[in-house]
Amino acid sequence: MRKFSDIIGQKAIIEHLYNALRTGSISHAYILSGDAGSGRKTIASIFAAALQCEDLQEEETEEPDQPASRMRKRKLLEPCGRCLSCIQSESGNQPDIITISHEKPNSIGVGEIRRMRADLQIKPYSNARKVYIIPDAEKLTIPAQNALLKTLEEPPEYAVIILIANGLSAFLPTILSRCVVLQTRAVEEAQIASFLQREKELPKEQAAILARFAGGNPGQALLLTDDREFLELRDRTVDFLAHLSRTDAVRISEFSSNIDTGRRDEVLDFVLMWFRDVLLYHSTQKSENLIFQEDIQYIIEAAGMLGFERLGRILDEIDTASRRLRANVAADSVFEIMFLKIRQQYRRRI
Repeated sequence: MRKFSDIIGQKAIIEHLYNALRTGSISHAYILSGDAGSGRKTIASIFAAALQCEDLQEEETEEPDQPASRMRKRKLLEPCGRCLSCIQSESGNQPDIITISHEKPNSIGVGEIRRMRADLQIKPYSNARKVYIIPDAEKLTIPAQNALLKTLEEPPEYAVIILIANGLSAFLPTILSRCVVLQTRAVEEAQIASFLQREKELPKEQAAILARFAGGNPGQALLLTDDREFLELRDRTVDFLAHLSRTDAVRISEFSSNIDTGRRDEVLDFVLMWFRDVLLYHSTQKSENLIFQEDIQYIIEAAGMLGFERLGRILDEIDTASRRLRANVAADSVFEIMFLKIRQQYRRRI
């Protein structure tokens, strides 16, 4: 079963929950806030399982997915995975862990909260606590929040309520004041890349690219691993950039006009990453820290043709293109002009 040591990043949240489990200072209500894919639901399910576990295990573990130079050990209290409660939790059948569902897709109404409150009056079946998990809690209506508030003000001693939300702005101040608020943070690219290499057995280059585009969100990185269009776009863009110095204007125009509307920022990011690799190799003559290591021969070729001054102009052109896209200038024109000016840097004599 999943353990806290499996969570990528979110060290502050895990440390808080470890200390709560170790000391027994469990709050009656938590809000786990952050972007979808940041680990909120996984953390909630592990914490719920740990609260019900009959044989919590204190384990010493290395912090996952950290570079060797920063690796250190820490202690975590983990669900044992063997007791009846853990087996039930893993299968979704633990009677004292209840997930609140809602009929309307865009709101959680007062009816759902009243039903939860009625169930709360029934003592736990087999454990000391009864845990309620409310996904999409930002969808709680104001009447629903007021109904929940009555429980938060006078909760049964065995109740633990975990709200999972995309943000905090939808909550009443009175709700926030009665909950422990734990917010997920962006995860470092190196951690996500290492996670993808281990979990998905991806090559280093592919993992690094997906981590760069994940925006600090491990769940988003996992989604990208199955995004065929994204992977095809990467290959097509890298092949185009590898041969840009020898590409004619017609091919540049065709490539620019065929960039999908929803993928423009991704293409621009690929271009920026490519020329940063060229600059890094030009500066160090080393390949181990490059993102596009599988295309090292083209990186070396470009680095030999482009000095620091020319690379500086190219990075300026990419920045100009980014600003023009944000200003809603015609995208095909923006990319065509950018690529033509980049190609010119290969051919100009300084």
